[in-house]
Amino acid sequence: MAPSESGTFEFSVAPALTTVTVASLSAPLVVGQTQTLVVEVAPLAGQVADGSVDIEWDGEVLGTVVLADGCGELELASPLPVGSRTLFLYYSGDDWYYEETVAEVHVEVGKAQPVIAVTVPASVAYGAGASGAVTVRLPDGDGGDAPVNATTVQLNATRADAIVDLGSANTDAFGALTFELPSDLAVGDWTIGASIDATDETFGASDNTAMLSVTKLASVTTAVLGSAYGTYGSSSKVTVRVAEIAEDGAAASGMVQIVVDDEVRATKPLVGGTVTVDLPNDLAMGAHSVVVRYAGTAEVTGGGRRPRRRTQSARRPQQPPSRSPPLRRSSARVARSPRSR
Repeated sequence: MAPSESGTFEFSVAPALTTVTVASLSAPLVVGQTQTLVVEVAPLAGQVADGSVDIEWDGEVLGTVVLADGCGELELASPLPVGSRTLFLYYSGDDWYYEETVAEVHVEVGKAQPVIAVTVPASVAYGAGASGAVTVRLPDGDGGDAPVNATTVQLNATRADAIVDLGSANTDAFGALTFELPSDLAVGDWTIGASIDATDETFGASDNTAMLSVTKLASVTTAVLGSAYGTYGSSSKVTVRVAEIAEDGAAASGMVQIVVDDEVRATKPLVGGTVTVDLPNDLAMGAHSVVVRYAGTAEVTGGGRRPRRRTQSARRPQQPPSRSPPLRRSSARVARSPRSR
């Protein structure tokens, strides 16, 4: 029998193949929102895969998933444009598995829905003007949001009978802008709205408004009675001045009534915020109550006030002086009675 032979033999084991898969992906991807991409490398030889997986789109690496027990995830902040896109996954390989195992993932990237917030004062007096603010944000999918900059925002004020175009402005780097409300916005309740047009990456939005109440200006009325006393058949004058309570203290317009003893006796318009009115000359003798009423306008509140001299008294006219000649003393001596002794 021939003796057996022994020796050293070389035996080479080649790396095995793997399967790279995406276990989960939030779908669809939305512009500006972060999504979690979970990647698995399934072993075919029983050995858990190590290494990493690069995720690429259009030749650009979007991120790298580091594997642990053959699995890993990546927060994918999508720079992808809207539409159907294909991601490529490249496995780096390890001691057991081939590198450059490639997988394709098809994803849909959708438009984002901006959120608009409008802020204005609750109320403002007519003529005063005020400022408002707008912010435009994109929800990031995690309860936060991101600013939308360089976006044109259209502004308007509406109520049941009117629409006022407030113009447009662009948001800054923080997705914010400020605007001025016109000082001549009519008295009443207004809805201040903001809207943006749709773009390639975002939907249009106009779903946020704020309420603004434009109130009348207060006014100050002063009245001066020409005289506290008058003569029956003659007339006295009342001078009335009305000013708006505003920064410039502008003169008011509108109608003024003179009320004597609860009866309207004269109505005249203000000119340059003032008017002088003659009291009736047929007032009976005695004391009379005089009140000045300012009717107000659509923008200015009215009110009433007594003149600073509160009563107008009519009295009897004076009698003309007598034209009889003065009495002369008699030249006759008056007999004196003898003194009693």
